[in-house]
Order: sequence, then structure tokens, then C-alpha cells
Amino acid sequence: MAGIEKRWIGFKDFNVVTHTEAEARVRALYDGNLKFPTVIAGTDFIKNPTVPQLSE
Repeated sequence: MAGIEKRWIGFKDFNVVTHTEAEARVRALYDGNLKFPTVIAGTDFIKNPTVPQLSE
């Protein structure tokens, strides 16, 4: 998440392997599959974003 940290954008980081609520939320986005990293902002989400995508 270096792109986010460099821009001083506040975010919460959850480990979907150890945080059951985060795991359930990510699985709900991908029809039961666990895919990460996933960035969620409001109702938008993106899997494995690039730094340019985070800038949008």
C-alpha cells in the first residue's frame, strides 16, 4: 500500500487470513472466492491495484 501511504490517505489494513469479517467481505465480492489484495472504497473495489489506479 505504498502508493496510499505516500499520499497520506487514511486506510485500514486487514489480513483476510486471520480477520474473519474481512475474509467474509472479500469473499462476498468474488462469489465466495478469496482474492487479495483488494482495496475497497465505498461501494467500489479493485483487486491488486497498481499505484496509478490508486491515484484515480
